[in-house]
Amino acid sequence: MIDEATVTRFQRDGAVCISRLFPPDELAVLPAGLDENLAQLSPRAKIASGADDPGRFVEDFCNWQDNAHYRRFIFDSALPETAGRLMRSATARLYHDHMPTHESGTQPPTPRQQAQPHDNDPERQNASYWTSVDTVERESTPYPWAG
Repeated sequence: MIDEATVTRFQRDGAVCISRLFPPDELAVLPAGLDENLAQLSPRAKIASGADDPGRFVEDFCNWQDNAHYRRFIFDSALPETAGRLMRSATARLYHDHMPTHESGTQPPTPRQQAQPHDNDPERQNASYWTSVDTVERESTPYPWAG
């Protein structure tokens, strides 16, 4: 679990990097969830790559109710308890899940993620997670400066 110094940094800076928060058995459900999601995209999905692109960049949203793997990760991992601690709240409410997939070889770079449109009410606490199932260099993460 996270320490108070991490919570303080989150409260002060608005973002923290928490390496190895999820043990391998908790992360293991995500690849199956992604495979299921990519095999059958929801009507909310957006494909940002072109037909001639050698890779694919696709995003899909709000699939946890239909994807048992996502549900298991969202509700049975360290995620909800950590969100509550980061926000210094006894409860945490799921806003939505977002699955961006940028396959190897895709030409356009993945745009930077920006959580601010979701977090525009200064009276509310929000916690967004970015979790990769692949090894990613820090410079390629949404918050490369968050330590």
